[in-house]
Amino acid sequence: ASFAPGWYPDPTGRHDHRWYDGARWTDHVGDAGRASIDALAADTGPSTGQRPPRNEALRVLGIVVGVLAVAVVALFAWAAWMLTSGRGPSGDAFERYTECLESRDPAECEAELQRLLIERLAPATPAD
Repeated sequence: ASFAPGWYPDPTGRHDHRWYDGARWTDHVGDAGRASIDALAADTGPSTGQRPPRNEALRVLGIVVGVLAVAVVALFAWAAWMLTSGRGPSGDAFERYTECLESRDPAECEAELQRLLIERLAPATPAD
């Protein structure tokens, strides 16, 4: 991953900030809002692998987007299972619901669909 040029916390700890030019740390430093120059020691150059910290907000956003993507996929998988396992509303139920919406109050149709779903989702009771 490449990092944008900018002021980041000084990886050496000697200053508040150090300029990262997009490829390596530079000699430009800042303390309490004042810029100055401080040469890097040989052991703090690009070979140390030190990079500026990642933007925490982007990391959190990535996690949230990932969780939402998994939830959406799970929802679609659940809906597909419901429809193919016979536990969801049948084609007949959807047809009746659609016809109901064309001729009656939507609230009545919602109640009818809920009744059909409850019938379909209720566990079957063995006949005595």
